[in-house]
Amino acid sequence: MDVLKQPHDKFFRSTFGQVKVASDFLNNYLPKDLANIIDMNTLEPQKESFLDADLKEEFSDLLFRVSMNNKDSYIYLLFEHKSYKDRMVIFQVLKYMINIWESKIKADRDSKKESGKVNSEGIELPIILPLVVYHDKGEWTIKKTLGEMIPSYNELPEDLKKYIPNFEYLLFDLSKFPKEAVKLQSEAMISIKALTKARHASKEEAIGILKEAIDLIRGAKEKDEITYYVSACIRYMLSVRDDISEEEMYKIANKISIEGGELVMTVAERLKQEGLEEGRKKVLEEGEMIRARKAARNAIIKGYATEEIADITGLTEKEVDDIRDEML
Repeated sequence: MDVLKQPHDKFFRSTFGQVKVASDFLNNYLPKDLANIIDMNTLEPQKESFLDADLKEEFSDLLFRVSMNNKDSYIYLLFEHKSYKDRMVIFQVLKYMINIWESKIKADRDSKKESGKVNSEGIELPIILPLVVYHDKGEWTIKKTLGEMIPSYNELPEDLKKYIPNFEYLLFDLSKFPKEAVKLQSEAMISIKALTKARHASKEEAIGILKEAIDLIRGAKEKDEITYYVSACIRYMLSVRDDISEEEMYKIANKISIEGGELVMTVAERLKQEGLEEGRKKVLEEGEMIRARKAARNAIIKGYATEEIADITGLTEKEVDDIRDEML
């Protein structure tokens, strides 16, 4: 029932984007020397995404503002959710860190302009801790430092190395997760289990995760909160599993509790509605493109310049030039 685009992105954002899950996860999986200098009580999700548009099928990202070593800092989570491992991920991480710094510099400059100051004096770059989260099959074998991408980097003289940027990202390989799961609170535990296993596990294992998720509702003191995470798990499983129908999920959940069965049907209905809405949006977008291309053809016939046609229609100049070529 893969009715939505980017189900991994939606699930990652809806779970890890919550402070409770993110702080629990980081507290348990960061190296202790790092966890000890981060004040998780200051963890604050940021709305921005720094991904390139053409990479959103492969990655998701989350940015958190936090106090680290008593300094205003950021933790950047890059979530890899394609079936292959991108060997250039270190370069992508560097780009996104630079994007974050540029955004901070711009915000500081804009603030200074409002106060009548226009120079860059006093602008500082915040600490950014980069983390890559991996949840596919197979062990992560990709290089984790920028220096490893540069031939013979470690053999370079120290006097030369100091001019060449190098850094390392932290890797969280969720395939190695289960033994330490007992340390996590139930919300984080079931979210990570679903993220780790729901896509590639056997049908029996996936059903086991569903049962565990539904069972959490029965014993929960804060039912609304745990229901949010269980709903996200059900939604994810309905999106990534073709071998478990919503009817089968309903029967399994309903045996555990009537509330669980109703939750499965509610989530399934929402998914259908969202799928229909995405379908309608796509049809509208395609209609707009057809009208824009028609307008571009008419403008070309009338002798308008490419730049003018792009401004009028919303097409890119390349798209306008391609239409010109088609008309020859």
